[in-house]
Amino acid sequence: MSSIPDTPLEELIANGWPQLRTTKGSLPQETLRDLMGMLRNSIAHCNLEFLAAEQGQITGIRVWNRYGMSKTWEAELSIDDLRAIAFKFVELIEGQNGKEVATS
Repeated sequence: MSSIPDTPLEELIANGWPQLRTTKGSLPQETLRDLMGMLRNSIAHCNLEFLAAEQGQITGIRVWNRYGMSKTWEAELSIDDLRAIAFKFVELIEGQNGKEVATS
């Protein structure tokens, strides 16, 4: 995780990253590194739930982290949020490695 930049989320949002809807708690620090750590832990520990429209179409996910039996952090991400985070993160990592970023 130490190779992930400690960029403030405010700066990322100003550069087109989505603003997450946190529904419980907050990140230890409002940085990309902390966000990626929380997302990683949520997924690795199966702390996620799919959100769906009435017709059953997946519209996003709810992710959370726990300490013992208590939720310490929870957020909801839409499909568009997930897509934007994935593409922006790849762009950022490729930029760090000096690779040319592919555009679509």
